[in-house]
Amino acid sequence: VLQYDDVAPAGDGNVWVADSKSFSVYLLDSAGAIVRMIPFDPTDQQFEPAHPNELEVGPDGNLYVMYSSVQTVMEVFAPDGAFVRAFDMGDTSLSTGLIDFAFGPDGNLYVAGSATARVLDPEGTVVVERFAPEFLDARAALGLACYVSGDAASASAIWTALEREPPEDRRARTYLTMLDRNE
Repeated sequence: VLQYDDVAPAGDGNVWVADSKSFSVYLLDSAGAIVRMIPFDPTDQQFEPAHPNELEVGPDGNLYVMYSSVQTVMEVFAPDGAFVRAFDMGDTSLSTGLIDFAFGPDGNLYVAGSATARVLDPEGTVVVERFAPEFLDARAALGLACYVSGDAASASAIWTALEREPPEDRRARTYLTMLDRNE
């Protein structure tokens, strides 16, 4: 492993690791030994070679890997590393500013980019898409992703900072009020 871009627990003490320098995803055991490697398939003419930047184990147990380069691609793998499917995120707005993604309790995928926030169903169909400045800045979108994934403490910290730091976002007070009501 050349670079640790993201990690996600795989169960049984193992972790998945995204390595953008080697264009690969690795499954490591608790001692750090490589159990499995999933390279990006450079022969796939549909998608250009891309860097795995973010990954998450979905509610279905599959591994979701967000790759970025000229375009942003999501590839889905079974727990044993077998390829399941891939879908194009539709444009380059995420590839130039992907921040994070998380699964919500509804099974949808919440993706925060530097200029875009999207909600996708598990098959990759865009359910909601908003672009800045009409929607949220990336920090507010990341707070939303934390909130829907059940991490209220991180959402609160992000939104509190957003409320206090210039440029102030008055919507942050609304998000924090929502959070207080749901605790």
